Amino acid sequence: MLDCKNCSDHHTSEVLALGEIPENVYNLSLTVLVSLGLFVNIFGVTGNVLIIIVYSRMGFSDSTNISLVALAIADLGSILPSIYGCFMVLAAIYEQLPLSMQILRLVSSWPHIALTRVTACITCFISLERCLCVMMPLKVKSIITARRTVYILVLIYLIIIPPVSMMYFKWSVGWKFFAARNETLIGLVVSRDDTLINSVIKSGGTYYCTFLPLATGTFVTVCTIYLTVSLRRSKRWRDTITASSVPDASKTEKGKSGAPATVSKEERTVKIVIAVAITFVVSMLPLIGTNITKHIEAEYSSLGRYSMVYNVVGAVSDLLENINASINLIIYYKMSSKFREHLLIFLNKGKN
Repeated sequence: MLDCKNCSDHHTSEVLALGEIPENVYNLSLTVLVSLGLFVNIFGVTGNVLIIIVYSRMGFSDSTNISLVALAIADLGSILPSIYGCFMVLAAIYEQLPLSMQILRLVSSWPHIALTRVTACITCFISLERCLCVMMPLKVKSIITARRTVYILVLIYLIIIPPVSMMYFKWSVGWKFFAARNETLIGLVVSRDDTLINSVIKSGGTYYCTFLPLATGTFVTVCTIYLTVSLRRSKRWRDTITASSVPDASKTEKGKSGAPATVSKEERTVKIVIAVAITFVVSMLPLIGTNITKHIEAEYSSLGRYSMVYNVVGAVSDLLENINASINLIIYYKMSSKFREHLLIFLNKGKN
């Protein structure tokens, strides 16, 4: 599966682990996890395409809509190579194709890693935007405009994606002999090996696989806690106001007063952001745990003594990342009445 640590290795080989997991259990575990991931990914492609269409139809006057479309594009981009990767893993497990698992890195792992980090940074930006809305509600619209949002999102893509391209300068596809299978298979071969590229790749591995997961996970967690506390405080305040003006309660519930309707809309947006943020943080936990374990135990890698455990945990991490990239359609549908309305209109038009 995804191997951030060894993406900068000078020589890559497939070494069978020292039996810490029975091979049949290992193969079955990977098969189940990868098969689940395949179904999740297929749903995710459909869901993210619908998100892009619906929010595009709703318009981009609201900067949040722009951010959510950019998030859906990154999610879609991370899912597509994962679908191909799922088929390749299944083929490699049962040795149906003359391919080594190394090819997975070239066509699936590296693009997936880059775009999941884009997703992480966009989630940070969305969380920050909601925090600013709570802290300075009267100024945030002038600070985060639609145009500035576009610039920031484009900058995120430009900063995150290019470093992974260095992998394609160093590695190419070719025939290699693998002693573990006693076969010559298609794998990764070094096409260019110089100090500059190796140093950039090593720094990029730390950047993608240690710094970004920890930084974005911590940032989103802090923002989520702040938003949750603020939402509860706002609810208590509103309940107090409602209790002190019981005659106006029916008017407030019917939405005849502009202020309560605005508060309700803002709270729904905050709840959506909290749901997206929590899903993101949970999906990052196995990856963060893996990176911490790597620094504690050197044999915990795809080439070390605990490679089977490492690969199974990697498959769980991939599955959670793909769920995170696929579940937003359900979150938006359940929590945004406006999104749900536009989605149903679009789907009904398609039926007609």
